[in-house]
Amino acid sequence: MKKKLLLYTLTAGLGLWCMSLQSGILARGFDEKGLLILTNPDLMLLWGLTLGFLTAAACLLYRLGADGTYEENFPRCALSGGVMIAAGLVMGFTGVNGLVPGGYGKAAFAIFAGVCMAACGLCRMLGKKPVFVLDLIVGLYCAWRLLQSYSGWNADPQIQRYAFQLLAGAAVMLFSVHRCRCAAGAMDRRKLVFTGFAGIFLSMAAIPGADSVSFFLASGLWCAGGMCDLKYLEKPREPEAAPPEGREENHE
Repeated sequence: MKKKLLLYTLTAGLGLWCMSLQSGILARGFDEKGLLILTNPDLMLLWGLTLGFLTAAACLLYRLGADGTYEENFPRCALSGGVMIAAGLVMGFTGVNGLVPGGYGKAAFAIFAGVCMAACGLCRMLGKKPVFVLDLIVGLYCAWRLLQSYSGWNADPQIQRYAFQLLAGAAVMLFSVHRCRCAAGAMDRRKLVFTGFAGIFLSMAAIPGADSVSFFLASGLWCAGGMCDLKYLEKPREPEAAPPEGREENHE
């Protein structure tokens, strides 16, 4: 538990740092023509921290051990479940906030995804395995929202304005898909943990200038609460094969 909290703290600290850098870049990192100033030291530091974090996460989380059972990776935890329920409430607010003429379908999908998040959180608090469809619906919502948003982002020639929103949306979508795989019995701990920490970090960096701050706040909470246990799991030993029985020779 201490290791998990330490990694969360480091991730949140770096995420806050990148959030501050991105906020400054969006405010002062463009020239009078609206073009990105590539020599801005904050810009180079921002992408250097991002690349360094993702590389370190891939290296440090590589030796997680065997995948294990669902119960070993997702033990009963009131804190994790509470964070996931909070993510569901914030995601639901994202949908309620979108209840405007012409946006009812998008709002309903967000609210439905929030309900699924909260249901997964309740299962974690009770120590129960959720139905894999719940995580799948969250992943589908993230994918659908990513496609909807990209049509608008694509009209902006400056990728820096939406790059972290794009990366965060993809990371959270993949995290939800890997949670779905865990509930369906096809677990991959390394990919789940990597996309989870990437989702936390990138969601925080995506908040400045985001089209929906509540969505990325909910995404960060979802990845933080939905993570599996980080303890090392040993692969079960295969039973040794019994030596072949020797044939008895008949002596006359």
